Amino acid sequence: MSRIPPKKLKAFAEQGKKGKKGKRPDEEDEREEDEDDEEREERDEKGEDEGGGEDGAEEDETDDEDEEEDEDDAAVAKFVHEEGKRVNDGKHDGQLKKLMAGFDPEENPPAWVGDEAKWDRAKEAVDPEGDGEEKYDDPWAVVAHVYKRMGGKIKGGGKGKG
Repeated sequence: MSRIPPKKLKAFAEQGKKGKKGKRPDEEDEREEDEDDEEREERDEKGEDEGGGEDGAEEDETDDEDEEEDEDDAAVAKFVHEEGKRVNDGKHDGQLKKLMAGFDPEENPPAWVGDEAKWDRAKEAVDPEGDGEEKYDDPWAVVAHVYKRMGGKIKGGGKGKG
C-alpha cells in the first residue's frame, strides 16, 4: 500500500465524512491518490520537481523559459566574442565611438542608453571592470557594441559628443 501524502491526509481529515454524492470519502481519495502517485512517478522519472499547475503546465513553461534563457545567454556570449574582437581590431561603430567619447564609468549607464536592463545585461556579459578589462582594449566600448547588437535603443538619435 502506498503512503498518503501529508497534504492529502490533512485534506481528507478536514473533509470528515463529507463526500461527493453516492461515493464514500475513502473511495474517491484512493482514486485521487492513485492518480497523484502516477503523476509523481512520471515527474520523478523525468527528474522534475513537484509544483506547477494542473498537468504540470507551469513546469513546462518554466522549462521553455530556461531554454530561451540558455539560447539568449549563448547569443549574448557570441555577441561579446564578436564585438570584443571587432573593437580590439579597431573596427568601432562610428556612432558608438562618438557616443562613448569621454565616457565616465561612474556615470553608468550613459545618458544615451534607452534600455537600462539591456545595458546592465551587456555590462554583466562583458565584465568591463573584471575579466573584460584584461581581454579588451576598450571594454566599455565592447559593452556599448554588445548593447546595440542586443537591440538596445539609443536615445536622442544617437548624436555623440564632439
